[in-house]
Amino acid sequence: MIKTIDIVGLGALETAMEESAHLVGDDTVLLSVLNGIRSEEDLGRRFGGEKVVHCGEPSMRQDSKAGRKTEVALFAGTICELGKSMGLRCL
Repeated sequence: MIKTIDIVGLGALETAMEESAHLVGDDTVLLSVLNGIRSEEDLGRRFGGEKVVHCGEPSMRQDSKAGRKTEVALFAGTICELGKSMGLRCL
């Protein structure tokens, strides 16, 4: 049987793990699609690392390691340019 447990938002992960613990059995595989490695580590501590499939590094970390601008820098740059076009100063 395939069971899915959908958990969104890292802030609620502890509560979600507690509430869904009864659904995790010996044959359960956990796949975290939250943007970050911490969620995979938390799931591993709670249910056992052997149950967790790691999705890899977050895109911002990949960008940073490759010397590319991160999404945050790109978004902030776009907002600053918009502000400047309106005569506002961007810090």
